[in-house]
Amino acid sequence: NGTKYTTPITVSGEAGQSVETTIKAIAVKDGMQDSKVETFKYTINIPIPKHTITATAGANGSITPSGAVEVTEGESKTFTIIADEGYEISTIKVDGVDVTVETSYTFTNVTADHTIVVTFKQKETPKPDPIDYEIIDGEDETSKRKVISSCR
Repeated sequence: NGTKYTTPITVSGEAGQSVETTIKAIAVKDGMQDSKVETFKYTINIPIPKHTITATAGANGSITPSGAVEVTEGESKTFTIIADEGYEISTIKVDGVDVTVETSYTFTNVTADHTIVVTFKQKETPKPDPIDYEIIDGEDETSKRKVISSCR
């Protein structure tokens, strides 16, 4: 007089909860005597889902942490970006979309897998402002000098 278990037993509950359930079971087989009814009590810890953030940095810099980073659902994770000497951040893409940040990016309330990809470029050296020069030779009527040419 019971249910024959042919599939896993479903236990209801929320992620992160511990759920207690009691199972009564008996073993039966044609041509054999039935076993005693046994009662078993189980505590089942329902796991909180985890997600992966894959962090990659191109040459001339780094991202920390890097690689496949596991994050528990609902938590946040910050990634720090550092360019090598003489380089700066070129692009940061989160899930394939360009983002603008200085030196770190935080995923908040993680509920899915993500990617973050950083590339770097060489810093541009600033060019000096042009200076006007006059090359002078001899005299003119007002300043007693003669302008040969002007250049920049």
